[in-house]
Amino acid sequence: LQPCGWLACYVGTPLSRPEELRFRNLDGTAQVSGELLPDAGTVTVKVELTRLASAGAMVIVAFRGDVARRGERVCTFETVFGFFPEQALRDQPGLPLESTSGAAFSECAPEAAFSVDDLAPLLHGDGARLPSGRLRMLDRVTGLWREGGRHGLGRIRAERDVSADDWYFKAHFFQDPVQPGSLGMEAMAQALQVFLLLTVSDETRKTHRFEAIAKSPEPQVWKYRGQVLPEDPRITVALDISARGVDAHGPFVWAEGSLWVGDKRIYETPRLGMRLVPREPVESSLEVFDGASVVPAWRRKAGTGAWLGEDLMQAMLSRFVRRVQLRDPLALRPWVSRGAVFVANHQVGCESMLAAFVLGALFDGACLIPAKADHARGWIGRLLEIMKRTQPGHAFDLLRFVDRADPSSLLDFVAEARRALASGRPIFVHVEGTRALSARAAVQKLSSVFLDLAVDAEVPVIPFRFVGGLPREPARSRLEFPVGYGAQDYIVGHPILPAELRTLPLHERTARVLTALNALGGDAVGEAPSAPDEALAAAVQQRMSAGASEISAVWIEILLRARPLRLEGQQLQRWLADGVRPTRASALVDDVYRFLGT
Repeated sequence: LQPCGWLACYVGTPLSRPEELRFRNLDGTAQVSGELLPDAGTVTVKVELTRLASAGAMVIVAFRGDVARRGERVCTFETVFGFFPEQALRDQPGLPLESTSGAAFSECAPEAAFSVDDLAPLLHGDGARLPSGRLRMLDRVTGLWREGGRHGLGRIRAERDVSADDWYFKAHFFQDPVQPGSLGMEAMAQALQVFLLLTVSDETRKTHRFEAIAKSPEPQVWKYRGQVLPEDPRITVALDISARGVDAHGPFVWAEGSLWVGDKRIYETPRLGMRLVPREPVESSLEVFDGASVVPAWRRKAGTGAWLGEDLMQAMLSRFVRRVQLRDPLALRPWVSRGAVFVANHQVGCESMLAAFVLGALFDGACLIPAKADHARGWIGRLLEIMKRTQPGHAFDLLRFVDRADPSSLLDFVAEARRALASGRPIFVHVEGTRALSARAAVQKLSSVFLDLAVDAEVPVIPFRFVGGLPREPARSRLEFPVGYGAQDYIVGHPILPAELRTLPLHERTARVLTALNALGGDAVGEAPSAPDEALAAAVQQRMSAGASEISAVWIEILLRARPLRLEGQQLQRWLADGVRPTRASALVDDVYRFLGT
């Protein structure tokens, strides 16, 4: 509702009195008819000043307004503000205490009391979650009654400790620090979310999300008659459930509630609603494509055209990437040209290059990937170098080789990563540095360096998990390709925004990202390898028995099986089938032929 303040200032209201005045919201109603989701685009707010009245030193102003996106109205509201001298605010008595007000504090022993952080085990996967970081407005629930309260439908009481260092005091308002009233309403809304989480099934928590605020023919209503200041120790919210059930949209609760500072009741709402709705539907927020579909999109982004390098990429992606899942494509969309820091587990050697191709098809810039220095002489480094020589630019400028024994090597990469993020280029990091041996291995370590990079560059951290590439029991050695030469799933999670990470202490920041990464695709303990390609495995084993390396054997066999190939690829495929080195070929074909070691 900040436009109300701008309009009040524009018409000169604060200049109508000689003394300094403070601006405060008093009450309002809002009719919510839609949500603002990540793809909302431009949001238009129209405000009309409908009333102006004076009472002594005070000035009262009323407004009517609406909020729209893409020409569609999502909210209409009417609200009243006042300009007050400081003394009038200090003397506010608060709202009157009704005969039932004290019941919020004197109810019989609650069924439950707990820290809000204790709810973390309930908030798994992609289901309903409480706000975190700066928007977490509750610390603990001091009372929960599923059947108590004024209407016998339930009651919840919760608290939040106030600190003079809270972020909003620095901005709301200038030289007049006060908690925004909307955050008090947010605290009540979060209490309703907690109540819902604890009164619905585990399956519903997994498959539903919270609606921004319950849409209904009836309006949301609020009234403020006090303020939360930096010196206040804590706030308490108490809500009596007035209606609960399940409608065509999902489980809902409506409540009447109050917010208290000490023994003063300063906010109230006779009607506030919250609802869980299906993830609209799950399929629409989950985009899935296979590895073969990456190449056309990648070609458009990289501008490479048809060439042998594309055939090589297609052969690998078609063989070893079963599907790519974008858990929330709408949330990824704002970052396509602004970069991100992708943090991933590490199963097999080839996945780094393939993930870079996948993300190159999705993002405007090619990924920058740190790798161990000894990989520069390995097969991935050699192959990318061949491609980069033929197609200069960012398209294949992917790997940066970091010597772990040399601190300056990591510092050089961090400096380059900062420049890359500043230019909108994403970073992709295997957070534990080395490949796991078992599918059951969850990621345990995460350097804060990469999280700091994201926060400083104002870009999100995006979890990225590889699934299906490892056996359940530990392999004898680290694998270059998925076990049994099967195909992995690549899962791209929800962006974790820099605003959230910035507010978290270091240990909570890393824990937040690790939890999100390990939760993608289900618990690692239950992960199984993908189905093996028995024919390919037998052919590779036969070539290795004849003296070929695994890398050469795999590449020859996947290229022989690749369809369709372009002219250079067809030449290479024919020569591989004949087992005869070409005497006349393009430089790239000759480089690849020598790379295969035939």
